[in-house]
Amino acid sequence: MGTFFFQRVKSWLLVMRCSCSAKRIQLTSKFMFQHSSVNFFVYTLNMKAIIVDIAPKNLESESGETFEDRLRELENLVKTYDGIIVLESIQKRDVPDYRTYIGSGKLDETIDLADHIKADVIIIGNILKPAQIYNINQQLEDRKLHEKIQAWDRVDLILKIFERHATTPEAKLQIQLASIKHM
Repeated sequence: MGTFFFQRVKSWLLVMRCSCSAKRIQLTSKFMFQHSSVNFFVYTLNMKAIIVDIAPKNLESESGETFEDRLRELENLVKTYDGIIVLESIQKRDVPDYRTYIGSGKLDETIDLADHIKADVIIIGNILKPAQIYNINQQLEDRKLHEKIQAWDRVDLILKIFERHATTPEAKLQIQLASIKHM
């Protein structure tokens, strides 16, 4: 039987070092690397995400894409990022709120639920203006929450997926450039 050392790195990473072979523990995703003849196994715990979007009364757009298709695509993006959707919140309104995209009441309700279920991120299902994402994150910071919750829009999620899978320095720089342009 091997010797195990567990160390919490941030809130989403668990590192296990073993001095010999042992039983495999399956949490979610596993990465292995070797340093100085010691094997390190890195387990990532899934990110808990809340999806929030607004549904217009006319559910079909000019391109033929329905709201359900858009929502399904967002769910698949979260799964690609190794996230777990713990809540989907849909608000029916035709015109997005100028300050926060979703209304202030829906935002307060979502923040309370995110704090209660200890979600890591609130993902808005559309492309937000920089001021809108700033206002949402500002409201998240102003609240006295148990843990830090972030707000992302659809483009942020896609950029985070690319960032996670980027291996070359050029790819990482291109992702940073795209993130800056998105701000």
